[in-house]
Amino acid sequence: KRHELEHNLIQTSMDGIIANDRQGKIIIFNEGAERIYGYTREEALSKIHVTQLYPEGQAKQIKKMIYGDEYGGPGRLINYSVEVLTQTGELVPILLSATIIDEKGEEVATVGHFKDMREIKRLEDELLTSERMATVGQTTAGIAHGVKNILHGMKLGAFMIDTGFDKDKPESLRKGWNLVRKNINRVSKMTKEMLSLASTAPPAFEVCSLNEIVEEVCELLAEEISRRGISLVLELDPSLPQVTVDPDGIHTCLLNLVTNAIEAFPEDTSGGQVTVSSRDEGEAGVHLQVRDSGEGMSEELLERVLENLFTTKGARGTGLGLAITQKIVHEHGGTIQVESEPKKGTCFTIILPE
Repeated sequence: KRHELEHNLIQTSMDGIIANDRQGKIIIFNEGAERIYGYTREEALSKIHVTQLYPEGQAKQIKKMIYGDEYGGPGRLINYSVEVLTQTGELVPILLSATIIDEKGEEVATVGHFKDMREIKRLEDELLTSERMATVGQTTAGIAHGVKNILHGMKLGAFMIDTGFDKDKPESLRKGWNLVRKNINRVSKMTKEMLSLASTAPPAFEVCSLNEIVEEVCELLAEEISRRGISLVLELDPSLPQVTVDPDGIHTCLLNLVTNAIEAFPEDTSGGQVTVSSRDEGEAGVHLQVRDSGEGMSEELLERVLENLFTTKGARGTGLGLAITQKIVHEHGGTIQVESEPKKGTCFTIILPE
């Protein structure tokens, strides 16, 4: 009766249970395995070698991992995600657990427990699609708000230009055109940021010097920093190793962060300091840091600053800059951290793996 109960438990399991001997001959193939693979029990036991249940080379790799200790071994494999090959050639996602059966110290069989992940994957895809649609809606609303502010500025500029022509006021013409030009530049910048955020192109990795990228960004912004009366301090680690990154992507990240640091100081004030530094933290990665002595942020703003489309700049900002920075950093396998305190300034740190 015990043998019959064990047999029924194995055969009626909702998940697939497959066992094979040392030669790869299948000796157990339950109903769950039939549902996953499409083979009948009789076909599997008489015609199928265990290697035929996986894409080419995969069975050998799995056996190697069972002998190793990375996934619960040696002698066991716990919750390993893999794709198996069905009778029709379909690849099915599986969560596999397996163990080696010994008898008197000698390996006699391998038993695998196969959990079909197709329904879970389908639900995950539906959730991802739903989240993407929500993000699209949120992004569209944010962009519409930004465009509305830009159009308001352009209308005001056009009104000033018309007034200048009608009343022969060159000063009104000049101010109006400057306002229109400024908002044209904002539209151009927003368009580039949207394209960058939506881009699915992989980063163009190459070995380069992060210190050189920092220096290029600071040189590019030197005129604006000088005009605002801000002190720029570079603290670059001369021992920083060359790293494999997308130089254009990291340039964009630093440009966004240093620009934000500059804009942390009110237009009508001079003074303040922006510090850009690099450090080699060994196993903790390479750190790029942008610190300002500006207005800083409250705890409430700090919790939201890395949210998509969140901005502290009002009508002047879109919130896309930090979203792009986060996207690029994550594509590099890195992280971004932020610290801030009201009236004491803000510090952004990019952490990249060496």
